[in-house]
Amino acid sequence: MWQEAGAAYEESLEICRELVGVLGTPEARRDLSVSLNKVGGVAQARGLWQEAGAAYEESLEICRELVGVLGTPEARRDLSVSL
Repeated sequence: MWQEAGAAYEESLEICRELVGVLGTPEARRDLSVSLNKVGGVAQARGLWQEAGAAYEESLEICRELVGVLGTPEARRDLSVSL
């Protein structure tokens, strides 16, 4: 089960990274952050602590950047969830 979920989330992550490269919008970056959180969750469930930590850290970094750029309540909410 976790292996299939991990494969799907990795595919999602790849698409999100491509969209950030093409679009570069805050929305695309937020989607990337969400995807990274999902990848991190699966890695954590599988006991892959370093992989989970790396995904969570990258997601958190994106959330912090978006708070700095946007400063919106939504961006702050996303940051609070990522902490």
